[in-house]
Amino acid sequence: MSPENASVHVLLVSAQAAPNLLPALDPDLKPDEAVLIVTAKMKGPATAIESVLRETGIRTSRVPLDNEHDYAAIEAALMKVAGEREGQRIALNVTGGTKLMALAAQSVAQAWSWPVF
Repeated sequence: MSPENASVHVLLVSAQAAPNLLPALDPDLKPDEAVLIVTAKMKGPATAIESVLRETGIRTSRVPLDNEHDYAAIEAALMKVAGEREGQRIALNVTGGTKLMALAAQSVAQAWSWPVF
């Protein structure tokens, strides 16, 4: 599967919205749903991203991260997302979040054979 076939994008929210929004709004990549992985510090940017995505017809949901410095907790949260959406076509947008979030997300994407962009 390629990102073009994904119906769900997993987004790692950071202060820069463009890396999350541009692929999701691209007609060739646009998902039906975006799952935002959000730390306490990034609630504001997440709200802005959700607003833009919803205006274009993309459903959104949030997965809060209590501690962006806890690799095991990040990985567990992402594994839960994967398990809840088993059978769906999921792609990971690895451009946002912290480096540790990106590493954990990459690990989960590899385990579940998600395409990563």
